[in-house]
Amino acid sequence: MNHRIAQIYKKLFGFRRLRSNTIRAVIGICCILLLLNQLLFTSRRTDTPSFNLNEAPEVIVSLATTSHRARRGELRSTLQSLLQQTVPPTAIQVFIPREEEVWFNGQLYHPAEGVINKFPRNELQNPLIQLVPAPDVGPATKFIHVLRFYMANKGTEMPTRNNRTTTKEPAIIICDDDHLYSPVWIETLLRYHQQKPNAAIGFRGWRVREDLKWGVMPNEYAHHVIFGEDLSSPYRVGVLTANEGYLVLPSFFKTPEILDFSVAPENAKWVDDIWMNGHLAKQKIHRYVIPTSEASLDITQYHTLESGMDGAHTTRAESNDQMLNYFGSS
Repeated sequence: MNHRIAQIYKKLFGFRRLRSNTIRAVIGICCILLLLNQLLFTSRRTDTPSFNLNEAPEVIVSLATTSHRARRGELRSTLQSLLQQTVPPTAIQVFIPREEEVWFNGQLYHPAEGVINKFPRNELQNPLIQLVPAPDVGPATKFIHVLRFYMANKGTEMPTRNNRTTTKEPAIIICDDDHLYSPVWIETLLRYHQQKPNAAIGFRGWRVREDLKWGVMPNEYAHHVIFGEDLSSPYRVGVLTANEGYLVLPSFFKTPEILDFSVAPENAKWVDDIWMNGHLAKQKIHRYVIPTSEASLDITQYHTLESGMDGAHTTRAESNDQMLNYFGSS
């Protein structure tokens, strides 16, 4: 269901003063008509690119979490959705902050690992899931460490989906730990990657304002924020966002500059999307939002980023503005 229609339906039918059954029926019919229109729109989409799994790269899905978020349940649901893909990933790497590790009975123990190990064995005790303790660099933890490894180990043998080995670089799909991803999420990214192998692609993005300011008025939102479910062909954007996922290749980054926050403004670590896309732009890698008929579902219950920003006495708008100007002037 289109996210906008879902929001409208929820607001209308959750509105307490809407008591009349007649009014409810009329609104229900309107919603059905909207859904039919969405289905017709989907059927009018251009054909999705042809897809040959044998030619597709291996896929590493990379995300980050904390023990607190792991306990709240979003991570479990996210991992379940990643394990139910029509094209399974080669590995799902979950980066957890090394700073949370403690010594227990003479061994180094991570609370997030303890939480995940209590997930139902038949659901999530899966060899595809790899828990990787790593230094916490904020939201960019989801891609910094996986990129560092594959940028430094070009040509390294790695296992494939069919239990062989390959030295070809994998596609890295970056995502968040608080979304449900559709079963064709990976397959759709790989289809369009075969069509645009030299571009970063994802399912949500936004156009950068000419004045390099983040945020727009409500009446400008649809012009600036681009969703894959609204498209019939790839659409070039300034910034792809990790919440609905995007795909990059390690070879997009010719220098290790993306791995080094030491020369960046202080707020850089809070705005991983701009940090990633700014470096893609510097390497002249185009970014595209690609069409999809199945949007991911946001299941966020706890906003770790906002809590961290509060502690650092900054805001999302301040951090985004600072980084847009940082890359805009470089």
